[in-house]
Formats: sequence, C-alpha cells, structure tokens
Amino acid sequence: MGIHASDPISRAGVTGCLRSADGISVRSSLDGADLDVLVVACGRLSPEISSTLRLLTGNLGCPVVLVCGACAESELLKAIEYGVVAVVPRSAVSPEILREYVVAAAGGVALAAAEANEMIDRGWDDGELSLREIGVLRLVSEGFDTKEIAGEMHYSERTVKNVLYGITQRLRLRNRSHAVAYALRAGLI
Repeated sequence: MGIHASDPISRAGVTGCLRSADGISVRSSLDGADLDVLVVACGRLSPEISSTLRLLTGNLGCPVVLVCGACAESELLKAIEYGVVAVVPRSAVSPEILREYVVAAAGGVALAAAEANEMIDRGWDDGELSLREIGVLRLVSEGFDTKEIAGEMHYSERTVKNVLYGITQRLRLRNRSHAVAYALRAGLI
C-alpha cells in the first residue's frame, strides 16, 4: 500500500493510522511500486490535486482511497472517474475507518453507486468555516442580535442572516445556537 499526501502532516497521520494494522504494509516510496491500494490525502480536493490523482492512478493502476476535506461536485466526479473507490472525509478519519476502507479497496470493493450519487448530490463539505462565518458566530456567542452583528461587522442585516442560514444549511444544524455550539466544539471560537 502506498500513500500520497499534499502535506507532511497528512502523510504522517495516514501512515500512523495504517502502520499498526495487521496485514497492511506501507511503502515509503511510490517509485516502481506494485501497489494493492493507494491512499491519497489532501485538505481540499482542488483541480491541482485532481490532476495529481489522474497521473498517479494512470501510472500505478491501483484502486485509490481518497481522504479529503471539502470538494466541489465536479472534482468529486473526476476523482471517481480516475479510479477512486472510496472517499473518507478528513473529519471522520480514524485508524479503524481508514483500515476498513483500505482492506475493502484491496479486496476489490468499490464505492457503491448509491453512495457516490448521494455524495455528488449533496457535495462534500467537512465543516470548514470561513473567517466571515467565524466572525458572525463569535458575535452570536457573545449575545449580539442580528442588528448588532450587522453594525459591528459593517454588513447589512440581510447579509448576517444569509451567513447564518448558509452555515446552518451547509452543516445541517438546527439553528444559530446549534451553529455556535458546533463552532465551540470545533475550537473555532
């Protein structure tokens, strides 16, 4: 099994998750490797990462387990087209989950069509918040109402409402209190 990561920390994390797994040997280099599975880890599935993914799968010809944060529908479609057989959100990675996906990919089990369609329909977002969203949630957590937040951040009230609506819809949260609780647990505010 090989690992390609967009940064050294992701590589170390994936390697750490898989090193102790029975029956899985992690190769230190992809050069000339005959791999059963390739794990690709990235923060965000961007066009650049998609290009790298295409080159790697073309050269190595093995199934790919993708560990990533947010990605656009078009990039997810390309990833599946390039040979990705499983997609694991960065926020859900654990040694057990990653091992399960790697073993399944090595055994020829691919992403079910229904799972792929569901991911494409809803997109992929690992819960990243923009600085603007964090700023609004910070003020909500301090007890500011919509009008006060708008004045503090020099936005219209409609913009503040749209930011809060966007957060709650994208992250499937119930209301602004739930959004603040989410941000607190994630250490964002």
